[in-house]
Amino acid sequence: MGQIAEFVAVLACGLFTGAAVYVSLVEHPARTECGGEIATVEFAPSYHRGTILQVTLAAVCLLSSSAAWLAGATLWWVVAGVLQVSVIPFTLIVILPTNKQLLSPTLDKRSAQTGQLLARWGVLHAVRSALSALALFYCCIFSFSLSLNGAMLSDAPPRKANRSGFLESDRIRTLDLPQDRRLHGNCKIYRVRNDGRDNCQCPQRLQGVSGSRIGVLQSPECRYP
Repeated sequence: MGQIAEFVAVLACGLFTGAAVYVSLVEHPARTECGGEIATVEFAPSYHRGTILQVTLAAVCLLSSSAAWLAGATLWWVVAGVLQVSVIPFTLIVILPTNKQLLSPTLDKRSAQTGQLLARWGVLHAVRSALSALALFYCCIFSFSLSLNGAMLSDAPPRKANRSGFLESDRIRTLDLPQDRRLHGNCKIYRVRNDGRDNCQCPQRLQGVSGSRIGVLQSPECRYP
């Protein structure tokens, strides 16, 4: 569940960042080159469609990153989600006044003011793109760290090669096999074998382990006769 939430958070953040950077580097410069009149005409439908995409992806990123944290991930996932969704209040507080002027029917689309508003909007949107890119950077760093930790766990050496370290661990102690082949109490044992590790619950009669050594997790409930 946690890994799915993290994947969704990275996906939503990546889509948002990609769209924002595209607007900053491609769409907005292209429309401003067409002149103020054409640029403002194109700005209206682009703004309304972009608003829906922006709010949806930012909300999905925040919700999924919060779900990942609730599933046991680091709190920094929530920080990344909050950083991504911060573009919404930034838009409402900082960019919205410029948007209203560009969408105003009384604006003279051929005036110098229109060009200034378009240039200001490009700078403000670049800040929004930078915020989303920073959130994506954090998400990617956390995902990479998780994958690296998973690889380290999955690439552990075989039990036979690591047997000495296993037996000398400060979390376990080794006992000779009891005469009646029983361990008393509510405890879990690990039988060290060449082909892996078998988990058993005690008390339980052990079969086919004559001459073996038994590693017992230390527990106040474990009793050895």
